[in-house]
Amino acid sequence: MQHDETDLVHWWFDGSLRSLFFLAGEAAGSPRASLEDEVLRFCRTLISSSVASRLHSPSAVADQLALLALRWDAELGSAAPQDVADDLERAAGRTRTGEFLHLLADLVRAAELEAAHDYTSLPMNHWEALTMYRSIFQFTYLFDSGDFGDRADAIRARIRGECSTNCRGELATLVAEVSDALVRFPDDESLEANLGPAMPWATRAVLIEINRQAHEHLSGHHAQGR
Repeated sequence: MQHDETDLVHWWFDGSLRSLFFLAGEAAGSPRASLEDEVLRFCRTLISSSVASRLHSPSAVADQLALLALRWDAELGSAAPQDVADDLERAAGRTRTGEFLHLLADLVRAAELEAAHDYTSLPMNHWEALTMYRSIFQFTYLFDSGDFGDRADAIRARIRGECSTNCRGELATLVAEVSDALVRFPDDESLEANLGPAMPWATRAVLIEINRQAHEHLSGHHAQGR
């Protein structure tokens, strides 16, 4: 398949790579985040995502980075959006951008081998928890609003509010996220360490109640296609 230069620019500077360049730039300016840790978290989101495809696997991203590195000086560097160029300049520091992209590709390949399951030595931070559990996070406003007598009422309001033309799809996503979090983090201590930075309210009891009400709503309100 032939691609014109506009297609190539869109391919390399949107989606997963753009997110990675932003994280690399942020790590360069933070005393609390290392490039290696952010690359490892980035790879975990790709490996763990229920909607990730091979196109966005860490191996595919590493291949794209290596190819981008080869073409950076000759053509693609001048075509990069300004925010991407700024992020890469911050991340690379005194290293040439093409060399830094090769380094980033090597880090992604190495991170893929260790990214799958270890959340003990490197827990999730705020952005990783939001990326992995976006639907769960949406309960935060209701819990913080003070408009409900207890969290069970807030959960019920949110789930009924999802009852739209795509209710099944939205609640299926929510149930998948809750089930993933309960399996991945089997006790309150690991939940707090990983979801706590973004969702300090996310205990096992609360997640189990969300799961229960979502299933109850689907079986009660949408039985036999209702």
